[in-house]
Amino acid sequence: MSWGDILEAAGTALGAYSSYKEGSDRKKAAKAEEKEAKKKELDALRRGVEEADRQAKRKRALISQQRATMGASGVVVDSGTFSDVLADTEESGREDEDTIWQNALRESWGWKQAAKQAGRAASSAYSSGLIGGLGTLASGTYKYGEKRNWNWW
Repeated sequence: MSWGDILEAAGTALGAYSSYKEGSDRKKAAKAEEKEAKKKELDALRRGVEEADRQAKRKRALISQQRATMGASGVVVDSGTFSDVLADTEESGREDEDTIWQNALRESWGWKQAAKQAGRAASSAYSSGLIGGLGTLASGTYKYGEKRNWNWW
């Protein structure tokens, strides 16, 4: 075995390791992205709950203010137009809460999909690095065998 053969084998091994390492590093990066996306998914839900709760408090405060204003005028609050105003405020507030919650769910779903995609990318990166490394080894071995007139079949 000559120095040329040794260097060629070393180059092949280094190329194979480089392919494997690149795939491994891309997998690690994709796993970090997946973890971050999962955090953002949960954060979107948490923020949605908090904002919907704030909206519910604003709605209750507005209704209380309306009741106090109506009551101060000496009118029976639970009848007629005043009752309709309170019901409209309640319904409008509930719609706002639902919209906030639906938007949070949509954002959370988007982050969930991003996490899934990152997980698939991690798996793919590792596989492609491994296959690339094995391909480099096979190719280098084949080239070496051709130079040595190995009979493959």
